[in-house]
Amino acid sequence: MSRLSVTSTHGVALLGLMIAPLMAHAEPASPVGSWQIVRIGDQDAASQVKSRLRFAADGTVTGTGGCNRLRAHATIADEQLSFGPIISTRMACFGAAMQQESAVLTKLEKVKNWHRQGDVLVLSDENKKTVLILTRSD
Repeated sequence: MSRLSVTSTHGVALLGLMIAPLMAHAEPASPVGSWQIVRIGDQDAASQVKSRLRFAADGTVTGTGGCNRLRAHATIADEQLSFGPIISTRMACFGAAMQQESAVLTKLEKVKNWHRQGDVLVLSDENKKTVLILTRSD
């Protein structure tokens, strides 16, 4: 019976050789996916109003500000993000839904950067000030 003995130093090197190919294939974090808006500027999103965004791999962004459906094209380069014209339906909404939708649309126009921390997506302005915080919803 043959026996393999690995010392601590060699074990770490061997482990590194085994993990390196796996890390090479790991996808970098991206905003692609479905997200729920949980914070708008310095205020929490209204719990009864569902504001969502879905980023597709081709740059298409769809969702709702809380009342109307919206659609835009996002250009994503590294941690920079910009939206083309944002189009939305024009249904009448009342109270919190309309207020939140208005705030979401205003903040989306200011977005210039993004970063992800696991299941949290942070969209920020040109000064890296947070304008929207989203959590993964898919």
